[in-house]
Amino acid sequence: MRATPGGTAATIRGELDLASATYVRTTLLRALEECVAGGVVTLDLSQVTFCDSTGLNVLLRARRWALDEHRALIINSASPQMARLLDMTGAAPLFAEKT
Repeated sequence: MRATPGGTAATIRGELDLASATYVRTTLLRALEECVAGGVVTLDLSQVTFCDSTGLNVLLRARRWALDEHRALIINSASPQMARLLDMTGAAPLFAEKT
């Protein structure tokens, strides 16, 4: 996790599933806490090799937390597996940068 102009950036690697959900949830909450109000938490998921429904739920809840705290949560890079899951579930637009 690192500070960026106007927000925070985080990278998630490996499998995003039941086994990693608590760690990822904690990391995302910390990223949201470190992000200024009105800022953006940017996720790099390009190294995610697997994501199940638990992992997707963590991302969706983190998005809700971000919105509740007047922040945005966007995915700027996703592995082919992650991009496919986001597209198939209709969740991709929820994590897109607003123009």
